[in-house]
Amino acid sequence: MATGSSSATSFAKGGSGGASTSPGAGGAGGPGGQGGSAAATSSATTGNSSSTNITASAVGGSGGTASYAGGTGGAGGGASATASGSSNGGAVQVNGTIIGGAGGTGYYGASGGNGAAANINNIVSGSTTGTLNLNQSANGGDGGSSYGGGYPAVGTAGAGGNASSTLSLNDTAASSLNAGSNAYGGAGGFADGGGNSGVAGAGTATAAVAATGAAAATSNAHGGLGGGVGAGSGLTGGAATSSANVSSTGSSSSADAYAQGGAGGLVQGGSGGAGGSGGAGSATAVAASTGASSASASANGAGGDGGVAYYAGNTGGNGVSGTTSASATSGSGTVQVYGTITGGSGGTGYYGARGGNGAAANASNIVSGSTTGYLNLSQYANGGGGGSAYGNGTPAVGTAGAGGNAASTLSINDTAASSLNASSNAAGGGGGYADGGGNSGVAGTGTATVAVTATGAATGTSNAYGGLGGGVGTGNGLTGGAATSSANVSSTGSSSSANASAQGGVGGILQGGSGGAGGSGGASSATAVAASIGANSASASANGAGGSGGVAYYAGNIGGNGVSGTASASATSGSGTVQVYGTIAGGAGGSGYYGARGGKRQQHRLGVDDRKSLP
Repeated sequence: MATGSSSATSFAKGGSGGASTSPGAGGAGGPGGQGGSAAATSSATTGNSSSTNITASAVGGSGGTASYAGGTGGAGGGASATASGSSNGGAVQVNGTIIGGAGGTGYYGASGGNGAAANINNIVSGSTTGTLNLNQSANGGDGGSSYGGGYPAVGTAGAGGNASSTLSLNDTAASSLNAGSNAYGGAGGFADGGGNSGVAGAGTATAAVAATGAAAATSNAHGGLGGGVGAGSGLTGGAATSSANVSSTGSSSSADAYAQGGAGGLVQGGSGGAGGSGGAGSATAVAASTGASSASASANGAGGDGGVAYYAGNTGGNGVSGTTSASATSGSGTVQVYGTITGGSGGTGYYGARGGNGAAANASNIVSGSTTGYLNLSQYANGGGGGSAYGNGTPAVGTAGAGGNAASTLSINDTAASSLNASSNAAGGGGGYADGGGNSGVAGTGTATVAVTATGAATGTSNAYGGLGGGVGTGNGLTGGAATSSANVSSTGSSSSANASAQGGVGGILQGGSGGAGGSGGASSATAVAASIGANSASASANGAGGSGGVAYYAGNIGGNGVSGTASASATSGSGTVQVYGTIAGGAGGSGYYGARGGKRQQHRLGVDDRKSLP
């Protein structure tokens, strides 16, 4: 037991497996050796209020390589670690990490070995009456690749190792507890020629914390990269699942969960194939406090990007959307909840390959909460960008992928909160760019809706953004994505405020040629309605801004034209103050460079009805 600050670090690494370099009996390749396992343990105790810092990490050995058909690379070695620390009142930091060994590579038709799985369950622990920080991470090993090396035989690449991290705590001593659980799936191996690529590893992270002091937990999960292929189609990226659940009976609580699906595997050649689709991402966060203590929860589920593709006839993989749920509760304390769904981007196409499509993102009431105090609920939907298509000097030209549409709908009926603020946000993905004479990708639209009914003071805000129009090397850029925003708020016992903003997407760029134009800006529409009763105030604000035109380069081309927006705002009250604001903005014309002409700015003339809505 140390009397001052203490620290301890341990590290272990397994050895690599032996290689098999010659054919075995009957011409079959022999197996590579398995990587060695590794184990690390670290602990320390401080006898007074001094700090303690503990780290333990272990890395499994890589599998041995194998050569020639019939052989298989060795499997990656496993790893294990434990770490613990304690103090009589000082800060305690404990970290534990394991990394599974990679599978061995297969050459000349041999198969690749599998990456080692990494599974950990409460490998870190600690105690103190001060601040306690516990963090653990699991990393699956990458699958071994398989190369033909000019031989007619083809092998199968190794699978990436799955990774899981579970951290469960019940603490009644620490004044402040921070816990982190992290998992990263291993990448699937690559297979050239006509071989079979390796399946990606999944990542699963869970953090569950119950405490009497201030408590916070973060979970991060990442899926592995999908196995790529020389000819055919790449495999899907690994799935990611993240969950954080935090409760405190005596102080604040905070739960944060993030999940990122793995990218799809690439396709390097052949024709008629595609990059792999992105992996799914799912995140859930729950926080609970009692009395006047605050609670916050944030969850972000992001789908993986599509795999890239090379050469005409192939297509980049499509992005995949995520899923999310977040909630928080308190007796009378402040409650804040944030939820985000992000669509993966489409895979890029090179040397004449087509780009993949970005994923749509649809968020519908993914956040919730309760308190008799202040309640803030915010959700976001982000469409994935379309994959671009590049010729890279080849005569073949591809078509770029479309951007994913985004939609966010938040509907709330609350009778408890003294003050409620709700926000709904959506951003469409940009269309992919196409050089040469290729076809650019259509922009994604953004649609945001918030509808609030409450007894306390209520505010609802909706923000919508159209995606960037697909740009082009020669020809015409595409129109920016449309944006539609709606906010409707009513309160039966206090003030109401509705705010809606819509911004049309910018038109696509034009980078060369002659006689073309940048894309026009995207349309926009914003509507805001607020209603209160009695002497309570009501306010509404709507801003519809059209998108700007896309820029253009070189003489003979012209920048895209801006587009006007539309807006409508209204508010009512029995005898309270009413304020209404309406704004319509025309998009700017696209600039012209190197002799290109600029586009026209869209102007809007106020009519009689427009003037009536102005303050």
